[in-house]
Amino acid sequence: MGLGACRLLSRIACNVAMPSHDYITLVVALLPNLKISVSKELVGKAIELALPQEPNEVSSAVLDRLLSAAGSKLNGGRAMRVGLQHGVSPAAASRNLVSFGNAPEAVRRHILTGVEEMAAALGGRHQLDISKEAAEAAAKLLWEYGTVTTNGFVRAATTLLPLALNERREVASPLIAAAFPPVYRELAKGSAFDLLSLMFVFLDWDKCKSARRRLTDAFVHSEWRISDIATAAVRAGDPVRILGGIAQEHGGEQVLRDLIADLNQVPEDVRERARG
Repeated sequence: MGLGACRLLSRIACNVAMPSHDYITLVVALLPNLKISVSKELVGKAIELALPQEPNEVSSAVLDRLLSAAGSKLNGGRAMRVGLQHGVSPAAASRNLVSFGNAPEAVRRHILTGVEEMAAALGGRHQLDISKEAAEAAAKLLWEYGTVTTNGFVRAATTLLPLALNERREVASPLIAAAFPPVYRELAKGSAFDLLSLMFVFLDWDKCKSARRRLTDAFVHSEWRISDIATAAVRAGDPVRILGGIAQEHGGEQVLRDLIADLNQVPEDVRERARG
C-alpha cells in the first residue's frame, strides 16, 4: 500500500462513520503502515468495536493483532468491561479471554491491570458461561495478578470464588485453583469481610475449617479436576488438611491415589508439595 493511499485511508478511518466490521478490517489492513501516534487511536477504537463481535465476525487472529498493536496504550480495565460484560455472547467472551491470556508481555502488563474488572464482569454474567480454555486463561491472569497487587488479588478472588463454587461443571475447576487460595489465606489470618459470609457458613471459630468443608462438599458433587483442588490446597498453604478432608469422603482415597499416579496434571511449582 502506497504512503498516499495509507494517509487517505487513515483520514477516512478517523472521520468517516462506517459499520464496525468494515472499520476493524480497515484498521487491520493499515496496521503495517500507520504512524504510532495515529495507530494507537485507531487501534483503541477498533478493539472496543471488535470485543463484542461474534467470533465468526472477528477472529481470534484479528483480535490478537489488534491487542499486540495497542501496546502500552491498552486500557486493561476498559477492555475487560467491554469484552466480558453481560450481553456479550459466551463465544465472544471466551475468545476475548483467550486472546487476553495469549497477549505478548508488553501488552499483558496492561491487561493485568484490568483483572478486578475481569472478575466483576464475569460475576455480572451471573453464570460461568465461558469455555474451559477461557476459564484457564482467566485463572492464569488472576493468579499472575497476585504478583502485581496483593489487595487487588484478594478482591478479585473474593469476587470470582462464589461464581466458581456454585458451578459444578469442569469449567469452574481452574478458577478454584486460583481464587480459593488467597481467600483461604485471608481467613487463616483472621480476616473477615461481608462477602466471605455469603460463601461460607461459619459454624466454628475456625473459619478455615468452614472453608475446607465448603470446598470438599462442592468438589464431591462436581466435575472439578482433583489436580486443580490439589493446586488450590498447596497454594493455600494447607494441603494436608484440605486433601485429607477429600480423602475421608467416599472414594476420596482413590481420587488422591489417581492424583499421585499422575502428578503431571499439577503445575510444576506445586507438584512436590502435592506429592507429600
